[in-house]
Amino acid sequence: VDGGCIAVASNDTAAGSVNVGVSGTGQVQANPIVDVDVTRFSVAKRLDISRDGTTAPKAAVVNAGTAAGTATIQVEGTAPDANGVPQVVYTASQDVTLLPAATAKVLFPAFVPTAAEIVTWTVTVADQDPDVDVATATTKVVP
Repeated sequence: VDGGCIAVASNDTAAGSVNVGVSGTGQVQANPIVDVDVTRFSVAKRLDISRDGTTAPKAAVVNAGTAAGTATIQVEGTAPDANGVPQVVYTASQDVTLLPAATAKVLFPAFVPTAAEIVTWTVTVADQDPDVDVATATTKVVP
């Protein structure tokens, strides 16, 4: 709560000025943030090694925040090894700068498979907002 006084003056000789007391409560302004969200993520659902199949991951993002800024978009592809433990077979990242409410399509380098496997893809956004921005997809690679 804050208070003060406003003095109103006039040329009236009997009551030349009047003081008016005022008080009020302010509202805290939210800090502007960059909040980039994934709206779409795509990769090929199936790749044939014998046909030289490749896929270039694509992500569509939007800045749902209140400030312009830059976020890092990262794509990772993993495939299980002989013991079923996920191994990274692809990784790429790009920085994207967006105004509030702006969108962008982010294209990544092509993935060239070398073995028949199931690749699990994850796209992640690192921005100022603490929410988790993740999307996933899979690709079946055949010989």
